[in-house]
Amino acid sequence: MKQLLMATLLATSAAFSLTVVAQEEAIDSGDEAHEIWQAAAAKLEGAQSLSTTASLTYDVVQPSGRKLQFGAQYDIKAKRPNKFLADITGGDGRRRALYYNGEEITLVNLDEKLYATFAHEGSIESAVDEVLNTLNARMPLAALLRSNLRSILSGAFPESAYIGSHSVGNVASDHVLLSNEYLDLQLWIDAGENAEVHKALITYTDIEAAPQFEASFNDWRFDSRIRDSEFTFKPDDGFEQIEFLEAQD
Repeated sequence: MKQLLMATLLATSAAFSLTVVAQEEAIDSGDEAHEIWQAAAAKLEGAQSLSTTASLTYDVVQPSGRKLQFGAQYDIKAKRPNKFLADITGGDGRRRALYYNGEEITLVNLDEKLYATFAHEGSIESAVDEVLNTLNARMPLAALLRSNLRSILSGAFPESAYIGSHSVGNVASDHVLLSNEYLDLQLWIDAGENAEVHKALITYTDIEAAPQFEASFNDWRFDSRIRDSEFTFKPDDGFEQIEFLEAQD
């Protein structure tokens, strides 16, 4: 990944140059990186329930080639084997939510007070597939909910490397890189025993201008008590139920 940094002082430039050299020399074989990200993925797979809040930023490439960056806040919780809730608030303040309670998927537009339900029974994974492929709805970070995350990452990324120990905020983290011919995935994973992912950064290397998607995670909670009722949307007065429109080819 390429970073463009503006140095205003000669001393700062020199210090940064030394840091870059040190980081390049610190890049190790994929064995250590593989062990680190496998532990983080295993923790996500094994959790009977999980929740987190993520601050998202993403680039949108303009016809001119310039990149504009947008942001959102994303709250997600899940309870295996068949429940999840995803709530996203865009940088413009618009809010959407997605519920799955094991029997139906509900998409909610909280600003316009509209919602639609889609009957579905099955696992979290099957519901995610319905959301993405049948309903054509967006669901950022959906892979985090899959029970075969390790297999997905192993199959998608033939190369990995350990970059070094770098802090996210004030938390010491192991920085690893996974890559293929289409994109780079960088992960900052807690250097302690809890193996929590503190930050993820995707660079789409096969797209002109190499746009990025970044998620910074806060307040991970695993195996906490989450009521089943939290995964069912209960509309207030004024909400209108509408029908799903089938996607046109």
